[in-house]
Amino acid sequence: MITIDFNSFWTDQNDLKESCIEFIQNILGTSEKITIQYEDENDPESSYSVLLNYAKYSLHDFNFYDELMDFARENELYVVVYDHNTKKRKGYWYDEEEDWIEQEMDCSNQYPS
Repeated sequence: MITIDFNSFWTDQNDLKESCIEFIQNILGTSEKITIQYEDENDPESSYSVLLNYAKYSLHDFNFYDELMDFARENELYVVVYDHNTKKRKGYWYDEEEDWIEQEMDCSNQYPS
């Protein structure tokens, strides 16, 4: 299973949040789960991430990295694809690197199944 993590949004960016969800679901179909994860759960004005879970994909059979990178760059968003089975993630930070960076890390507590 993978989780696609778009971050970060502010409370006035609901249209961008909806665009991200629509973009991913147009490519991959309906996700099994969508989670809004606030940076500070006690502050409704804090920034948040949008997490979309897809059970049928893994980090290495997900073939939409180019499309995802283009979308993230256009919308100035960070995006991470986390694989729950391998505990690896690939991230694209629009304002840092020009390519995906793969890292080994256990983020299972950050990305709910």
